[in-house]
Amino acid sequence: MKTQYSKLFLSGLICVIILMGNGTTGHFQSVYAASPDDSAAEASRQLQDATGGKNATGGKNGSQADNDPTENKSGSEVAESNQQNAASGADDPATALEKPDVMANPRGGAGENSNKTVLPKKSEPSGTLVLNFDNAELSEVIRTLAELLQINYMLDKGVSGKVTIHTAGELSRKDLFPVFYQVLEINGVTAVQENNIYKIVPLKDASRLPIMSRMGKDARIPAGERVVIQIIPLESVSAQEMSKILTPFISQEGTIVSQEKQNILVVVDKSDNISKVLRLVKVFDADVFERVNHRFYSLEYGDVESIIDIMDKLFLSYGDAVKADVNFIPITRLNTLLVVSSNPKVFDEVEDFIRQYDVPSQSTEPGIYVYAVKNGRAGDIADILNKVFTGKKGVKEDKKRSEAISVFQNPFGKLTKQEKTDNQTTQKERIPAVVPPLGSDVAAGSGTLRGKINITADESRNSLIIEAAPSDYRIIKNLLTQLDILPRQVLIEVTIAEITLDESTAMGVEWSYKKGGGSLSTSLVDATMGESGLNFTIGNPDRWSAALSALATENKVNILSSPSILASNSMPAKIDVSQEIPVASSQYQYSTSTDPLLETNIEYRDTGILLSVTPNINDQGLVTMDVNQEISEQASSVLVGGKLYPSFYKRSTSTTLSVQSGQTIVIGGLIRETKSNGVSGTPWFINLPVINFLFGQTTDSVSKNELLILISPYVIATPDDVDVITQELTNRLSYLFDKAE
Repeated sequence: MKTQYSKLFLSGLICVIILMGNGTTGHFQSVYAASPDDSAAEASRQLQDATGGKNATGGKNGSQADNDPTENKSGSEVAESNQQNAASGADDPATALEKPDVMANPRGGAGENSNKTVLPKKSEPSGTLVLNFDNAELSEVIRTLAELLQINYMLDKGVSGKVTIHTAGELSRKDLFPVFYQVLEINGVTAVQENNIYKIVPLKDASRLPIMSRMGKDARIPAGERVVIQIIPLESVSAQEMSKILTPFISQEGTIVSQEKQNILVVVDKSDNISKVLRLVKVFDADVFERVNHRFYSLEYGDVESIIDIMDKLFLSYGDAVKADVNFIPITRLNTLLVVSSNPKVFDEVEDFIRQYDVPSQSTEPGIYVYAVKNGRAGDIADILNKVFTGKKGVKEDKKRSEAISVFQNPFGKLTKQEKTDNQTTQKERIPAVVPPLGSDVAAGSGTLRGKINITADESRNSLIIEAAPSDYRIIKNLLTQLDILPRQVLIEVTIAEITLDESTAMGVEWSYKKGGGSLSTSLVDATMGESGLNFTIGNPDRWSAALSALATENKVNILSSPSILASNSMPAKIDVSQEIPVASSQYQYSTSTDPLLETNIEYRDTGILLSVTPNINDQGLVTMDVNQEISEQASSVLVGGKLYPSFYKRSTSTTLSVQSGQTIVIGGLIRETKSNGVSGTPWFINLPVINFLFGQTTDSVSKNELLILISPYVIATPDDVDVITQELTNRLSYLFDKAE
């Protein structure tokens, strides 16, 4: 019996302590205390008896509520009264205990003693707590901690687990929130605050709730276990690569989403893990230019390509790690070495080496060097060097000039058999162009030549053989790197069309275009065309294509030719769609004893479509073209000296014009008028003399055709432009094949 009284006293003492700890509010929710041997009902009864008939919230207990003398007392007054009662029993040896922390049994029923809920005491004014849970249900632990923290919460149905926690020392109330979140983390759940309610959900579902979001790389984030959405913009590393780096460092329930277009990362995890992720991002997403330096070293006597081979071997001897951290880049045009490294000591080593290496050569004897031309022609470059250093013209330049004059005077190559043979012989007898020796006082752009040099162009290998002193060769090579560049090219698209004119276009298609709002036009009178003139217009190619398409629907367009040709800068391009027709040029008569012998010399005449274009391209994409165009056809034969000879009808133009890359220039005004007459009527009777007009009629007709030439140049500056144009041509052919099928 004495033991039971001791237990009752102990239960009352616990309630007094708890009421003291909650004296500010006067409430205590659902507190149950009992020994391990009692049932839940007995524990509740003992607790009510020990507290004088009061329940845990300070209210009345059952039927005793009407007679309770403490009905109107506040919670603090009840706590004070119970504290005095507890003090009065301090002399009893059975109850003289040292302020026990807590003894609790969740309402598990008799025989269940594995779950112990330990409620805190208020042993000091600061309100320290001691927590002890053995294999307790997670929901019960959450309820207890929520009551202590005085927070409202909602529990997701997917939250479950067991909790065991023992605190060796006393905890202050401000330490309860970290403990609360750690208990949740162990069980894979978290608490997300929404207004005044904490929603406790599995961590993987937290991102769907309105959790806190941050943006930036600042790792100074409040510590704790709260789930945070962190938006991280990246600068130097792609979002996909950074995602691979960070994935091992986030929690199992965390999430990383990479956005490639904006190059950002979205990380959902606990705040502690977010801080760790941000520190890693700061390390890996560093600006490479902040860590890597570069320097230029100009060489005065040495060759930059030669020194790179030596530097590579030198730093490789220091070890692979040192060599991997330095990169040598030659700038041959400036004879300069570019060094890139993240180790500042590398630059001191390079500077010391160059100071000892870049010294004047002791030998002034000339050497023989072979320079392989990469983009141009060896003979052309040899002529340029000769003109720059000596002011004289090379052999190849004189030959090209004479060939150019010949082409200008006879752009379409109307050659006799003898002329063709002479040209073939000339081609076989070509010899390498040799630049005469240069004097010792010849100055170059980047230095002064100190000795004599000889330059020979080996056209079969497209190389230059240079005999010069080492210092002179460096000057020549510097100039070669600027001359031996990829030549500019231009794709020339030409459309030659013949338009049948009617009343609406009687003055020509070009006139009608101007009347409809053309952009720019000029008229030139061609002396060989009589009343018709040469007109050309620069405009939008799409508009001209639309105009031709409209005329084609009326069967008024005859496309004679539509070629495309790729030409190099300053090199003539020729389009020849013609037929060679033999023409008698002269006759000789020889007298013999019997019959006279007549000998005729034959010349071949190209008849058809002939076009020669020589483009010149500047840096801004302006194309200047020398255009020579001829459209000819055989006409009726002409009687000369009792013999018939073929005659030809020709329409030709020769002009120089400039147009931007991608624009279309239209040459028109070449109008041809054809007159014809015919007789129609009753057969047989129409052939009767005198009265034939009674049985038929004679008609006279006049038709006009205008020749239009559309030229569109497209400058090709890089090899990629060639691929684009090739693909466009392939697409056109595919379209035609599909349409034909």
